[in-house]
Amino acid sequence: MQITLPVSKDRAVEADGIEPLDNLEIDLRQPLELLWKSISQQRTSVRKSVREGVRVCWRHEPALLETQELLLKDTYGRQGNGMRPNFPPTLYRHALAARQSIGLRVLCASYRGKLIGAVWILADSEKCYYWDAATLHEARALNVNHLLVWVLIRWARRKGFKTLDLIGSSSGGRGGSRPGIGSFKQSMGGRSADYELVYWYSPLMRRALLAYRLFNRLREQGIRKPKSTKS
Repeated sequence: MQITLPVSKDRAVEADGIEPLDNLEIDLRQPLELLWKSISQQRTSVRKSVREGVRVCWRHEPALLETQELLLKDTYGRQGNGMRPNFPPTLYRHALAARQSIGLRVLCASYRGKLIGAVWILADSEKCYYWDAATLHEARALNVNHLLVWVLIRWARRKGFKTLDLIGSSSGGRGGSRPGIGSFKQSMGGRSADYELVYWYSPLMRRALLAYRLFNRLREQGIRKPKSTKS
């Protein structure tokens, strides 16, 4: 079992493991003007996306699942080195079917009638979570990701959420991979918030977890290692 808790010097927890978690978040209790100023490096990108005619709306129809698979295939295909999506297609299907009970919404971007990007959002009573995002290659030139995040910031603040949780560390995405993701989230106003991951697991699960983390480290080293070129 695993839970995430705010950092506390006074906590006395009997656990098998406690690890630090650096998570990027946006404080939505700020005035909208300050939130806009916090993305000073990306305001031009947001304006460009709007000027080019990108449209943003909420979608939830079942046909969205087929489009999501195309978005994920294009997104991870651009990464190369055999990187795979964080979640299997079945998870998106079940999440969409249970969207009302789990607080799921899907914010989509379209260009000339074609859906080219989507952000899957979860929410509880206080936080809105940037759970997953994917775009087509052509969306990059249109700065679609920047527009989607800014629209999400405005919507979440208007709805009264206190925090937009961008789910990922400053060094990258989940597990610290793909550092460009961390840079993007910071450029959109994400700031580090410190938490602790508290674990309880059996001896067998402990060994399996260590092996999994070692495998991921070796895989990431292989992905980041420059390829040699023959002269």
